[in-house]
Amino acid sequence: SGKTRGTNYSEQVNYHALSTAMCPGSTFKLASAMALLEIGDCDINTIVEIPTPVQKVGLKNVRDTHRINNSDGKPKVKISLKDGFAHSSNIFFAKAVYERFKDDPKRYTEYLEDLLFNDYVGLGEFKEARSRVPHPGTEEWRRHGDNATTLPRLAFGYIIELPTVHTLTFYNGV
Repeated sequence: SGKTRGTNYSEQVNYHALSTAMCPGSTFKLASAMALLEIGDCDINTIVEIPTPVQKVGLKNVRDTHRINNSDGKPKVKISLKDGFAHSSNIFFAKAVYERFKDDPKRYTEYLEDLLFNDYVGLGEFKEARSRVPHPGTEEWRRHGDNATTLPRLAFGYIIELPTVHTLTFYNGV
């Protein structure tokens, strides 16, 4: 009581949701699901076989943190896009995207660009970071490996970098 703040007080504000680009992880599976549905010749019943919780996809092992079970409690082996999305299966998205786009990964990354991943959402005056999608054949793509390592990991939200506001804007648009 009796104390007041001086008029020279200032605070450095860092809007991490705008200015910090990071791997979106599982939240990116919606973009991969859209790519599978729109350009990957899939529907919600498209099946991927996942016999174990760790699968080699391309040249890397991909892991799911939990199994998807049948009504009898036994693990499902054949997982639909609907279940893969509902249970956030890394293996489902890695395998489905890799199988459909391994011969033409640019088709997948260009689709992501059409969704404005690799751009700004329009908040530059607030120091918005740019989203970055690596492209096949570029140094950034090669730094993560080749098609057999980069594409499966991109499918479940690694390798790409987005500010959180971009993910939020994408979900809001959907």
